[in-house]
This record gives sequence, C-alpha cells and structure tokens, in this order.
Amino acid sequence: MFQASDRLAINFIASALFLMAITPPLAPLMQEVEGKLLPVITDMQIIDLRSDGDGVSFRTSFNKVRGCKFVGLTWFKQIPGGLKERVAIDFPRAANDESDRTRPTGEQVTGRWWIGMGLEDFEQSTAWARHVCHPLYESVTQFYP
Repeated sequence: MFQASDRLAINFIASALFLMAITPPLAPLMQEVEGKLLPVITDMQIIDLRSDGDGVSFRTSFNKVRGCKFVGLTWFKQIPGGLKERVAIDFPRAANDESDRTRPTGEQVTGRWWIGMGLEDFEQSTAWARHVCHPLYESVTQFYP
C-alpha cells in the first residue's frame, strides 16, 4: 500500500499542519517562555536616573545577546488595585537620524530616554522589549527591572 517514504512524507505534512494549527493560540505563551529561556537582552542597568518635568529621564546599558530586529519597548507603572498602566516613553533622535533602531549584538549604552512617570512610580514599574527573531511570533523579554 504505502511505502516507507510515503509514510514519512505524510507524517511530515501532518506534523507541519499540526504545528501551524497550534502556533496562533499558543503564541502568547511561547513569547513569554522564549523570552525567559532565550532572552534577547540581558544585564540591563539604569544609568543616571533623573526627575525631568512630568517624568523621569535616564540612560541604560544592556547586553544584546541575539541578533533580532527591534520592534518596540513598552513601559508600565503600577496603579491601585494591582493593575498596570502603560506610560509614554520617548526615544529622542536627531531630526535627520533615519538609522535603523535595531542594534547589533553586544554591550550597548542608550541615549537619554524620557518616561511619563515620577521617580516613585518608576521604581515599581516594569518594561518589556519586543523583537522579531523568527517568523512565528514576536519574542518578548522583560527589560526592567
């Protein structure tokens, strides 16, 4: 009936279809698991934290350990009831700077960033970096603390 090579091809196709079917519903879980097991960024430190108008400004240092494309950074502050509120973050760039925001792997130091929260809120805040490392989903790494 079927030869061994036919069975192998059928098993391969069935496995591929199964993986394609389960990837979308599992993507949120896989993002977090990958971010913990294979983080894109490690050893992040805040440098020169200052109160700055209606927020705080600072520089960071970190080690980028995977060559993934930067998508974004999301910062949250704690609010009453154990909830988190997304806050504004500004990455100032020169008007003529059209360079890619994706950094190479290795030790990095950022320019001054500004976030819309006070110093007390900043100490209780969390941040998540999103990168594209492969075509299945975005990789999410806890950036701060």
